[in-house]
Amino acid sequence: MASCQGKRKSTAICNSVVYSCDNCTNVGCDQVEARECSNQGFRSNSCLMCGAIRVGAERLAMTPQLEQAMTVLRLGTHELNALIRRSLKRS
Repeated sequence: MASCQGKRKSTAICNSVVYSCDNCTNVGCDQVEARECSNQGFRSNSCLMCGAIRVGAERLAMTPQLEQAMTVLRLGTHELNALIRRSLKRS
Protein backbone atom coordinates (compact mmCIF):
# COMPACT_ATOMS: atom_id res chain seq x y z
CA MET A 1 0.00 0.00 0.00
CA ALA A 2 1.19 3.45 -0.86
CA SER A 3 1.32 6.21 1.70
CA CYS A 4 -0.03 9.63 0.85
CA GLN A 5 2.67 12.24 0.40
CA GLY A 6 0.16 15.09 0.29
CA LYS A 7 0.22 17.96 2.78
CA ARG A 8 -2.30 18.23 5.62
CA LYS A 9 -3.76 21.56 6.74
CA SER A 10 -1.10 21.54 9.46
CA THR A 11 1.53 21.32 6.63
CA ALA A 12 2.64 17.89 7.87
CA ILE A 13 2.90 15.02 5.40
CA CYS A 14 -0.36 13.05 5.41
CA ASN A 15 0.98 9.43 5.39
CA SER A 16 -2.56 8.00 5.07
CA VAL A 17 -3.22 5.02 2.79
CA VAL A 18 -3.71 5.92 -0.89
CA TYR A 19 -6.69 4.33 -2.67
CA SER A 20 -7.80 4.16 -6.28
CA CYS A 21 -11.42 4.24 -7.35
CA ASP A 22 -12.78 1.06 -8.95
CA ASN A 23 -15.17 3.17 -11.05
CA CYS A 24 -12.93 5.93 -12.44
CA THR A 25 -9.25 6.93 -12.52
CA ASN A 26 -9.26 8.89 -9.24
CA VAL A 27 -6.42 8.18 -6.79
CA GLY A 28 -5.85 9.71 -3.35
CA CYS A 29 -6.25 9.36 0.38
CA ASP A 30 -9.56 9.16 2.25
CA GLN A 31 -10.39 11.86 4.78
CA VAL A 32 -13.51 12.61 6.83
CA GLU A 33 -13.54 16.34 6.12
CA ALA A 34 -13.20 18.07 2.75
CA ARG A 35 -9.81 19.55 1.85
CA GLU A 36 -7.96 17.87 4.74
CA CYS A 37 -5.09 16.87 2.44
CA SER A 38 -3.69 18.21 -0.82
CA ASN A 39 -3.89 14.66 -2.28
CA GLN A 40 -7.36 13.78 -0.98
CA GLY A 41 -9.27 11.60 -3.44
CA PHE A 42 -12.05 10.30 -1.17
CA ARG A 43 -14.26 11.72 1.56
CA SER A 44 -15.70 9.18 4.00
CA ASN A 45 -15.34 6.34 1.46
CA SER A 46 -16.91 8.31 -1.42
CA CYS A 47 -14.86 9.13 -4.50
CA LEU A 48 -14.57 12.89 -4.92
CA MET A 49 -14.43 12.54 -8.72
CA CYS A 50 -17.36 10.23 -9.53
CA GLY A 51 -19.15 9.68 -6.19
CA ALA A 52 -18.66 5.89 -6.14
CA ILE A 53 -18.57 4.35 -2.67
CA ARG A 54 -15.38 2.56 -1.70
CA VAL A 55 -15.95 -0.64 0.26
CA GLY A 56 -12.53 -2.02 1.10
CA ALA A 57 -11.77 -5.16 3.03
CA GLU A 58 -11.34 -4.35 6.71
CA ARG A 59 -11.42 -0.59 6.01
CA LEU A 60 -14.15 0.40 8.45
CA ALA A 61 -13.70 3.41 10.70
CA MET A 62 -14.09 1.87 14.14
CA THR A 63 -16.10 4.41 16.11
CA PRO A 64 -17.38 3.77 19.64
CA GLN A 65 -20.92 3.57 18.24
CA LEU A 66 -19.96 0.97 15.64
CA GLU A 67 -18.02 -1.05 18.20
CA GLN A 68 -21.04 -1.03 20.53
CA ALA A 69 -23.42 -2.06 17.73
CA MET A 70 -21.11 -4.90 16.69
CA THR A 71 -21.00 -6.14 20.28
CA VAL A 72 -24.78 -6.00 20.66
CA LEU A 73 -25.32 -7.76 17.32
CA ARG A 74 -22.39 -10.15 17.92
CA LEU A 75 -20.84 -9.32 14.57
CA GLY A 76 -17.21 -9.58 13.56
CA THR A 77 -15.67 -7.31 10.92
CA HIS A 78 -16.04 -9.95 8.19
CA GLU A 79 -19.77 -10.33 8.88
CA LEU A 80 -20.21 -6.57 8.96
CA ASN A 81 -18.37 -6.16 5.62
CA ALA A 82 -20.62 -8.83 4.09
CA LEU A 83 -23.74 -7.01 5.31
CA ILE A 84 -22.52 -3.71 3.88
CA ARG A 85 -21.71 -5.24 0.50
CA ARG A 86 -25.12 -6.93 0.31
CA SER A 87 -26.94 -3.69 1.15
CA LEU A 88 -24.92 -1.75 -1.46
CA LYS A 89 -25.77 -4.32 -4.15
CA ARG A 90 -29.47 -3.89 -3.41
CA SER A 91 -29.38 -0.12 -3.90
